[in-house]
Amino acid sequence: MKLIIFLLMINLCTSQLYTRIPFGEVEEELLEFIYLNQLRNCFKYNNNINQITLKCLNNDILYDVQFSIRKSYEIPSDYLSISV
Repeated sequence: MKLIIFLLMINLCTSQLYTRIPFGEVEEELLEFIYLNQLRNCFKYNNNINQITLKCLNNDILYDVQFSIRKSYEIPSDYLSISV
């Protein structure tokens, strides 16, 4: 019994929770993300048609921001990520 509880706790600690974004509000979510992280002074680099990288300066700190798209069933060479 203790082993089952332990395994459930490990699973809960390492899992990710995705919440549904209503149809048509994806752009608003991305803009809110950019606004909340105060990403204002940015330069862009289009790596390819499915990926864009931003370099943003905020309070004299340079941030890397990446937006990338891939099919979820493809074996990723690089994980889908938005990182600040």
